Amino acid sequence: VQEAAVSALGILGNPDDLERLVGYIGHQDVKVAEAAVEAFNHVAEGKIPESAKPAIRKAIERGDPGLTTLGAQ
Repeated sequence: VQEAAVSALGILGNPDDLERLVGYIGHQDVKVAEAAVEAFNHVAEGKIPESAKPAIRKAIERGDPGLTTLGAQ
């Protein structure tokens, strides 16, 4: 359920929701973190908050294959 809610934040795309989405990139549940990174794949590049880039980089460093694949896209 939480993964679906996180995905919805990216679909709505307003600045507050996208900033909130950044916080889920580092979530301890990898499925939630993957949903957050995946959601950014559907957001126009100009709308992605600057804070997302270091958060995605840090998620890739976790070493999870799913996060690494999604973060590299």
